[in-house]
Amino acid sequence: PKAKDNCDKDITGTAVLPSTFGLGDTTITWKFVDGATNSTQCTQQITVSDKSAPVIDCNTINPITAEITDNACRIALNITAPKAKDNCDKDITGTAVLPSTFGLGDTTIIWKFIDGAGNVTTCSQNIKVEDKSAPVIDCKTIQPITAEITDNACRIALSLTAPTAKDNCDKDITGTANLPSAFGLGDTTITWKFTDNSGNATTCAQIIKVED
Repeated sequence: PKAKDNCDKDITGTAVLPSTFGLGDTTITWKFVDGATNSTQCTQQITVSDKSAPVIDCNTINPITAEITDNACRIALNITAPKAKDNCDKDITGTAVLPSTFGLGDTTIIWKFIDGAGNVTTCSQNIKVEDKSAPVIDCKTIQPITAEITDNACRIALSLTAPTAKDNCDKDITGTANLPSAFGLGDTTITWKFTDNSGNATTCAQIIKVED
């Protein structure tokens, strides 16, 4: 800035100026000195604000697929928080509201990166949980059946009760099988199949013996 002087007309102010200004307030003292060394001072405040949000390529945050292989229907995951780069605060670790366990299907996590000035960047990450645990049943509990033909027929119709398996997510799974309308003499092997909603399957065999 310039000051007016009675003898030297315009006096350009001088100050000790930094090469760059950091965040916050900086006070500059301008000094105006005429040829007779008379001086006047004025202060000027320089305020620097950070309006630059943390930078991250959201595509670098890869989706995660986890498999449940035990008897649970949820899974605990140890997820590493991603980091963004910031102009002032360097590395910014993302924060997110994470559940203690993840259920079947897709869960979207929103990572938030906040610098010291309150600038925010967000990225999403998909967590997919798949059920790979097959229904459980002790096949030995499916007893063989012996039936007797006592009339003039050579085949017999039987009403069979489908066995049930336990599943980690779908609870009770009733077995299915291709059952004939009637059973002939001798042994017939039935294959019971227990399939949960994720397509995991367990099979058990049952013998049906027909005697004349």
